[in-house]
Amino acid sequence: MDDRERLEAIVKVVRQYLPPDGIYGKEAMGKIIELVDPLPPKREWVGLTRDEVLDIEETTKHPLGFYQVIEAKLKEKNGG
Repeated sequence: MDDRERLEAIVKVVRQYLPPDGIYGKEAMGKIIELVDPLPPKREWVGLTRDEVLDIEETTKHPLGFYQVIEAKLKEKNGG
């Protein structure tokens, strides 16, 4: 949605809030906030390659250690 479309949508919400249509103020504000400050786009999940998993397997001796390294690597790759 470009800026003009966003502005038109905000005006539509404001008009809806004014009588006689009248929606609740809180609902109108929520819709305006969504238009002005939308949620960031969802990122695609990034997994580990087979080679990455095999490298981790070679360096860890215990299943819990393997799990912890895998979890850390996935968080690193996915910004968490």
